[in-house]
Amino acid sequence: MYEKKEYAEIYAETSSVLKIEATEEQFVSILTEAENKNFGVFKKSTLKSKKIILFI
Repeated sequence: MYEKKEYAEIYAETSSVLKIEATEEQFVSILTEAENKNFGVFKKSTLKSKKIILFI
């Protein structure tokens, strides 16, 4: 979805935690700005650590 610039769809499918921190407009703006900085094509990602967060 990122390469297709479907930023609103990414936001719609993200967690409620992110939605508390940023509006859809803010999220789309950040991703659009990142795209305009030309970081290049996404190659791969490697998980460095895994944290389990428990909400009680």
